[in-house]
Amino acid sequence: MARILLTLPVAWHELAQRFHHVARRLAARHELVVLAPRPHGRLWRAGRLGEWLTPWSVEPLAARGRVVSVPPLPLYRRAPWATRWQWRRFPRRLAAAAAALAPPGGYDVLWLADPLHAPLIDLVAHRRLVYEAVDDHAGFWPGPLQPAVRAAEEAACRRADQVIATAEALAERLVAWHTGVAVVGNGVEVAHFAAVGTLPPGPPPPGLAGWHGPSVGFYGALGPWVDLARVAALARAHPHVRFVLLGPAEASLAAVAGLANVLWVPPVPYEALPAWLAHVPVWLLPFHDTPLTRAVDPLKVHEYLAAGRRVVASPLPALAGLADVVALPSDAAGWLAALDAALAAGPLTAAERARLAPRLAERDWDALVARLEACALGSLDPA
Repeated sequence: MARILLTLPVAWHELAQRFHHVARRLAARHELVVLAPRPHGRLWRAGRLGEWLTPWSVEPLAARGRVVSVPPLPLYRRAPWATRWQWRRFPRRLAAAAAALAPPGGYDVLWLADPLHAPLIDLVAHRRLVYEAVDDHAGFWPGPLQPAVRAAEEAACRRADQVIATAEALAERLVAWHTGVAVVGNGVEVAHFAAVGTLPPGPPPPGLAGWHGPSVGFYGALGPWVDLARVAALARAHPHVRFVLLGPAEASLAAVAGLANVLWVPPVPYEALPAWLAHVPVWLLPFHDTPLTRAVDPLKVHEYLAAGRRVVASPLPALAGLADVVALPSDAAGWLAALDAALAAGPLTAAERARLAPRLAERDWDALVARLEACALGSLDPA
């Protein structure tokens, strides 16, 4: 059993992402402390304003884990000066929380999933350093701030004992700073989604009740990387189809505003996703073509497929191996044709699901986290 400190770039109470699946499994076998930013808005909505004054909050995770949420500077993403102040000060606040909650004997592994936490390398005692690149993080920041993100990532890679990337495109860039980058992509809880295609659907979720026509969906953060203009064009060409956008609006939804057949639904719990998948046979991944998206291994596509849903997606490099089961159109005409074909075909057939099953089994989170553990712990003999 190792003592692991894992730092996240996102709040713990976000949509279920890679970090959540990995952390829950690690916490079942190891002493795990997860450090994450604590969103101020969530405390406001929950009426827990008193927690604004606390340096961090702690909640249990699985058998041996704890999630420690540390408040960042309010509105630090709104101005470059506030962002730079945040980057200088926040790692020290994380380090203080890590020190206060350190297990006896300290940490065996410092596992950074955010390059901007690289200062923790010198602030937290550890025996082994892991850097996990889950995105091309510089792509989330405006141009003038990108060099600082790249510099932080280089520092983390050069000092790491192990570097892990979620996609080949990330690994190809990181090998300039660290040899032997391990690629461990995103996965899926197969059992959580597989029942969608084998059990009768229950009542439709709110928003779909009373709709009897075909429907198409997307779930996930609606950030600037999502091509809403593409969705709008598809919706206009298919006025008889309802397009469901399920997730937090992190960018303007103006491109689809006013379209009667486009429904935006605020994020729902991970446990509720199968109910939506059961009533929506076709799902989209409409991403802009950018360095950020080309470095993505989209978790949600594997969830769509595990549920037996038909998928039409942007032609991301990480999806090339799924071209036999996922439509990957590259232009407007291709998107229209692919969506028409998917709507006509409906959910994946039993034969298609059977052919896909071995590949999904390789992507099951239990298998992937076992690989991540082996990479992260290496030959470490936990004290």
